[in-house]
Amino acid sequence: MKQFSVYYKTDPTFHEDRHLAAVIERDGTIPGSYTYLLDIPAENLEGVFHTMQGHVWSPNGEARNFISSLGLHHTSMSVGDLAVEVETGQVWEVAFCGFNAVGEIQGAEFPEEEAVLNSLRDPDSVGAFEADHLEAMIDQLFHS
Repeated sequence: MKQFSVYYKTDPTFHEDRHLAAVIERDGTIPGSYTYLLDIPAENLEGVFHTMQGHVWSPNGEARNFISSLGLHHTSMSVGDLAVEVETGQVWEVAFCGFNAVGEIQGAEFPEEEAVLNSLRDPDSVGAFEADHLEAMIDQLFHS
C-alpha cells in the first residue's frame, strides 16, 4: 500500500489549475494556495479520492471543525485538490475526470500524521469529544 499526503485548495474554485505544474516545477514545493490535510494509505489515486469523500471519512460531520480550523471550506476531495505520493514525491491534481500528473517534489519532507492528530487535540481547534471521535475514525480508516 502506498502513502499519500492530501492537500486541499484553500480557496477552492473546483477547476484544474493550469499554472500548477509550472509553480511546482519552478519552486519544487506545493504552492501556498494549498493546505496540508493528512497522510493516508491507499492502493492508488482512486482509493485516495474515495477515502477522502466526506461521507467516508466524516459521515456525521466529525471533521467539520478540523476542516474549518485549517481555513478550509470543503470536506470532500474535489477538483483542484492534490494527492502527493510520499515515496516518489509525484504530485497529482484531481481533474474533472481522474487525475493530472502536475510535477514532482524532490526531497520534500511531508508532515507526519502525528502533527495532524496533535492539532485535533488542540481544544482551540476542535472539541475534545470531536477530536477523540475523529482520531478514532482516522485510526480505523487508515490503520485497519
